[in-house]
Amino acid sequence: MGHMFGDSLEKKARPRAIAIFVILDVANNMLQAPCRALLADLAAGDQRKMRMANAGFSFFMEVGNVLGYAAGSYSGLHHIFPFTRTKACDVYCAHLKSCFFVSITLLLTLATAAAVYVKEEPLSPQKSTAAAYAEIKEKSEGMDKH
Repeated sequence: MGHMFGDSLEKKARPRAIAIFVILDVANNMLQAPCRALLADLAAGDQRKMRMANAGFSFFMEVGNVLGYAAGSYSGLHHIFPFTRTKACDVYCAHLKSCFFVSITLLLTLATAAAVYVKEEPLSPQKSTAAAYAEIKEKSEGMDKH
């Protein structure tokens, strides 16, 4: 993309590469935060459920890390997306782009499935925010007694 906007192929692009890596890292953290919040909501204050949810989340994060490492080790992945290899992007760059395309496709598929299949129970319009908060507090206090 940098070559398309006029960057020279002879210069090293380390500062930009570092900035792009930081942006990807922030995006990854922005993705994980709502996932952890969803787990906390589903656990509904039950510590056992929360422990199990975090264990499951951590397990699947590690499975994703292993699969990501395996995808990065496979040298023919860029052949799936032949348009990723350009004059400014060699085999390694095209391979990295292909990994991102696979992860973006997987993320969009899973986010769409979650949006379609997970049903949310809306608060009734008659309840005020204070009444809803009191009801939630009552339920959580009831769970603490068990």
